[in-house]
Amino acid sequence: MKKQWSAPVVVWCVLCGLTLLSVALVEGGWGRSVASIIIVLIAAVKSRLVILHYMEANRAARHWRFLYETWNFAVTATIVIGYLVSRGPITESASVGAKEAGTVNCTVTIPYSWTLATMSTDRVSLSYSISVAGSTSTTVLPNRNSTHGLGSISVPANGTTTTQTIRATI
Repeated sequence: MKKQWSAPVVVWCVLCGLTLLSVALVEGGWGRSVASIIIVLIAAVKSRLVILHYMEANRAARHWRFLYETWNFAVTATIVIGYLVSRGPITESASVGAKEAGTVNCTVTIPYSWTLATMSTDRVSLSYSISVAGSTSTTVLPNRNSTHGLGSISVPANGTTTTQTIRATI
């Protein structure tokens, strides 16, 4: 006689497989934003499986099942949309110190590896700030700060270097 798989065992195996898929996404080098969204969607599928099969919502009256399905969709959509909307600008910075007037060089390395909406039209905004502490051991001068925008450039290809030369006097 051939043994049949019971539904709870099959659902449990699917849940384990989805968990392993989530771990593989995190550990496998996927982009953070893509992996995050896929993992939220996997969690929605897993919650649906648990509630329908282990809590037996699949046997509930039609209006209760509709209510759960709507709730699951709304919560998942809210989390994904909230995540997409809340992603702010990516900021990279570097600093260099100088003890007297003169020329200094400062290099900022930006890893161009984030997910782009439209690579052909996406842009990077560049700006710089200079801060000078005015006080020394013998004089008291005001602090000076200067911030300037350099405009925007097309997003460079992964692995390339962009150089901007700035001459500033403060």
